[in-house]
Amino acid sequence: MKCVCSDRSNDGHLVGSLGEVVAAEALGLRLHPMSHAGHDAYDANGDVQIKMTAGKSVAMYEKCERLVVLRVVSPKEAEIIYDGPGAPAWDRAGKVKKNGQRVVSLTKLCD
Repeated sequence: MKCVCSDRSNDGHLVGSLGEVVAAEALGLRLHPMSHAGHDAYDANGDVQIKMTAGKSVAMYEKCERLVVLRVVSPKEAEIIYDGPGAPAWDRAGKVKKNGQRVVSLTKLCD
């Protein structure tokens, strides 16, 4: 069975949850309990916010210590496109939208 995930659908939460598991496994992170405020995981260096997208941007509610962004490449593969401090991503993000999120394009994120 093939499953194609898109963060533009109602399954954005599912894509995010899958991204957390993939990043934790790939980077040796420990996941916080569900709905932990601000960050999804942690390691010896501190807290980590994890985002996964099939689109061209990610949305954030607040600045984070470390940000890991994965991009869906295929139904079976994702790649880490950013693993670094959260502040530069927050600074490059647009204005706060009505839903309280700021969006940063993957292009700006990786500049």
